[in-house]
Amino acid sequence: MVLQRNCDNCILGKADLAEGVTVAFRGVEYSAKADENGDWELLFNPGNAGGPDVLVVTTESGEKITLTDVYTGELWLCSGQSNMQLQMNRLRFSFPEEFKQKENPCVRVFTVPVRGSFVQQDNLDGGAWLSACPENLWDMSGSSYFFAKKLHALTGVPVGVVNASQGGSPISAWMNEECFPADSEYRKILEKCKDSAFVEKTKAETAEKIQKWYEDVDARDKGTAENWSSLSASPRSTGTDDDEKFPVNDKTPDSSEWKPFTVPGRLGKCGDAGVFWFNKDIDLTEEEVAILNREKAWLWLGRITDADVAFVNGQKVGGVPYMYPPRRYEVPVGILHAGKNTISVRVTLCGGSGPLLFEEEKPYMLFSANVLTESWRKALYSAVCNSEAERKAACAEGYVCIDLSGEWMYRVGCTAERRPGEVFFEWAPTALYNGMLAPLFKTAFRGAVWYQGESNAGNPDEYKWLLTSMVELWRSKFTNSPALKDGNRLAFVVVELPLCGIRAAAPDYEADAERCRKWLETADDYVFSGREDCWSSFRRMQAEMARKIPDAELASFYGAGEWNDLHPEDKKTAGFKMAEAAYKLLENN
Repeated sequence: MVLQRNCDNCILGKADLAEGVTVAFRGVEYSAKADENGDWELLFNPGNAGGPDVLVVTTESGEKITLTDVYTGELWLCSGQSNMQLQMNRLRFSFPEEFKQKENPCVRVFTVPVRGSFVQQDNLDGGAWLSACPENLWDMSGSSYFFAKKLHALTGVPVGVVNASQGGSPISAWMNEECFPADSEYRKILEKCKDSAFVEKTKAETAEKIQKWYEDVDARDKGTAENWSSLSASPRSTGTDDDEKFPVNDKTPDSSEWKPFTVPGRLGKCGDAGVFWFNKDIDLTEEEVAILNREKAWLWLGRITDADVAFVNGQKVGGVPYMYPPRRYEVPVGILHAGKNTISVRVTLCGGSGPLLFEEEKPYMLFSANVLTESWRKALYSAVCNSEAERKAACAEGYVCIDLSGEWMYRVGCTAERRPGEVFFEWAPTALYNGMLAPLFKTAFRGAVWYQGESNAGNPDEYKWLLTSMVELWRSKFTNSPALKDGNRLAFVVVELPLCGIRAAAPDYEADAERCRKWLETADDYVFSGREDCWSSFRRMQAEMARKIPDAELASFYGAGEWNDLHPEDKKTAGFKMAEAAYKLLENN
């Protein structure tokens, strides 16, 4: 664990009624007595940064708890939605070097388990302090890890981060009831959610409707019934040895039921729903198959709207149940073979996330793992082969990297009505404040880093008072946080939303909005998602509020965003900028 240096930290727990408790740390003992409920707590100042130390809790009855590996330094809260939550396992191909480093005991992250509640909670549902090492890094928030790593480098002291975040959450989920006007929509929603019977009924009814929708489309999907996952995307020659070893159903590319489709690309329009199948054949040499089996084969399929299941030669190799994550599937040894191989993708489109989409400027490739010697963007695009000559040369160097973009064949498995929407009660007003934040109120955080706004970006004017109210609320609750120069507690970093929605090659929207609009008019309509237009206004509001709120700083990393991804992978730049803003606050206080 990590304690905040040079200020009172709270230690608390349970003991027998009126029982005395002693806490020993760095040669000093501190005493407390349990109350009528058996609860006890005490405040103690751990002193200067350092560690590892041992903290021992002893009761009068002889029960003893020993905490080893305790560090004292900078303790920060990181909160927000998915971009603050996104784990390092999603980023491992962007930052492979981070998974090869030795343990750094001075960089630690505690992840608060996700929990929504409409009653304020006193205790967490679990969680553990993890030091930065390859085996622990997998489940750490990327933004939090890079923030802690950089702040440690800047301060030279141990840094601990408590990450309390949840994907999709609006700011209102992290505020209490008193923040909202009595006649506001927030209060109306909250009143409904306080009725546990209503919540449970809604959850059950929603789950049942969604399950029935999937059961219906699965039952009507011709592709599953007719095993389209093993259909070749082009006519096969007959009488070959491969036909006997690897029998595959044939269809002709000019079939009226199977039509050409270019990957990346989109199909249909907003509101369409159902199951759609996409198939592509690739010919592999014996040398390529040997390399792929020896080095490990990866099938990357960019990003797809909505859910997908991927097959190679009729064998399932992976799947993702919703639209946001990248499709990165390992192909088991023995599935690929010399000659014709069929890659199939079954896409389930729910109808609420736009048209079926294979996102542009994402990698659609089959490659051997030894290509990934550095960040995937550099490695894949420098190694990808677009001709037989290039593939032959790659084999001679011991790797395979085949471009799968271009023409595929597709067929409709079934169409459907739009899938019923999901209900996320943890996004409701006060839910995450009560369930995840309230149990931390006695923690002595130096400051908070707030990376949130995507779910509120459509209304920057309303966000002004929401953010102001939330900061005031948090400062009133984290009473053990060290006081700042002007008397406030809890330094605050506002994380500015980065680029999203416009190609990186587009003119800078804020500098030349008119030229940017003209650029958009010449681009495909789905290149512009609509997010960037409102995000520009939202960013300006965030910068304004960071100036107006006392003891606040703005962390800006516009260029680290991705025009075609709501969840950019460059959390290193994000975390480093967050740390630089936090360090500036430290210097000013």
